[in-house]
Amino acid sequence: MISMKIDRLVLLAHDLNKVRLNAVWYPRQWDLAITSQELKGSIKWPLASGVPLQMRLDYLYLDEGGDAGHESLADPRQLPALDITSKDFRFAGIDYGQLSLAAVKVPAGLRFDQIALVAANVMQFKAQGEWLASHEGQQTSVFKLRFDSRDLGKALTRLGYADSIKEGKGHIEMSARWPGSPASFTVKKLRGTMALNIEKGRLLDVEPGAGRIFGLLSLQALPRRLSLDFSDIFKKGFSFDRIKGTFHIADGEATTRDLEMKSPAAKITAKGRVGLLAHDYDQEVTVMPHIITTGLPVAGAVAGGLGVGVAILLAEQLLKTGADKVAQIKYTVTGSWDAPVVELLRESKAGK
Repeated sequence: MISMKIDRLVLLAHDLNKVRLNAVWYPRQWDLAITSQELKGSIKWPLASGVPLQMRLDYLYLDEGGDAGHESLADPRQLPALDITSKDFRFAGIDYGQLSLAAVKVPAGLRFDQIALVAANVMQFKAQGEWLASHEGQQTSVFKLRFDSRDLGKALTRLGYADSIKEGKGHIEMSARWPGSPASFTVKKLRGTMALNIEKGRLLDVEPGAGRIFGLLSLQALPRRLSLDFSDIFKKGFSFDRIKGTFHIADGEATTRDLEMKSPAAKITAKGRVGLLAHDYDQEVTVMPHIITTGLPVAGAVAGGLGVGVAILLAEQLLKTGADKVAQIKYTVTGSWDAPVVELLRESKAGK
């Protein structure tokens, strides 16, 4: 047995600090017991080709962009197949729960047959994909991802996003690619598509800048803007039955043409651009209020979250034109995440 203490060790292109290592050599593998600030557990390092590197860890903590200083070491063609589990996995300081990962060798690198992250009663994340290198050494990561949560509000809070949604059953699917290794992912590099579906939740009236979930920015900014100064009515948030839509992501921007939110008070659709790097947006939002036949806004529009501002606006239109002629109201949402600007674009009447 070999025992040692190492201040800094590079393992699979990641720095480990304050390492305590016990190693036993066998004809076909090294058995390692390792403890550091970043990981703890057992590792079976194969000496024969075709055998996966096996890790059974108590915890694994990785930093964002951890391989930036070790690109020469992070060539997927030189790495073994992988079989990794960790009871506690954190990336960039975020707790993702339990990790399970299986990858096999392919001529150009690694194929990930399974990546699973499970945080009990909060969220599940699954992915499959490839990490490949060309003959010139240029690397590409290509993945299909799926995210599910029974309580999207709790999941987003756990992932480091502001408390912008309460409750909600969420399902998100994404196809993504970016240059470099999986760990070198950044929004700037990302290209792909995303489809989301969220049911039965509430958009909360929170501080500006909290809505970082693509097109939910404008949907959240709109009711906040239309609530005017009646914050006492708006504290419980804007209830919705469903939010769904698809996005094209490239060059640090997410573009949608079909984002839609249905609520007891109104149907809201949005199309346009969200700047994921510039932290701004340029969208057109259409509000189609639910009006009852008596010519008055649905009571839930005020009590349930559409806001007094919209109720007053609708009441004015009803007095002028009659309930049956008010069909939809269009707004533009522009400016920064911190200071969104919502402006009335036009009002459309039924039959026009």
